[in-house]
Amino acid sequence: MSRLAELFRLGPEDVLILNRPVAIQAGCLSYCYQCLVLNPRDVYSPYWKDAWIDGGTSPCREHPRWVGRVSPKDMHQNRNVPRLLRLLERRWRRIERKRRGTG
Repeated sequence: MSRLAELFRLGPEDVLILNRPVAIQAGCLSYCYQCLVLNPRDVYSPYWKDAWIDGGTSPCREHPRWVGRVSPKDMHQNRNVPRLLRLLERRWRRIERKRRGTG
């Protein structure tokens, strides 16, 4: 949990809210790439939706093909959110190229 606090620049008390058994047991965090990069409150600031941490639901009903998972290894190798976002962007660009048949 301290790693999450450091990664998302949260205080220890805020991270305790994130300590949900489902998310921890799964080992990975689900997300929707479109929703992650299109924050309606601040277009320059990505955000992780609370529903994504609850592993029991689908991360996004609006963009089902943009759903992915972030592993603990990804979080460890990319020690802050901007680096993690660059990794996810590269990953999704590669996936989209394969879908279009240009990669």
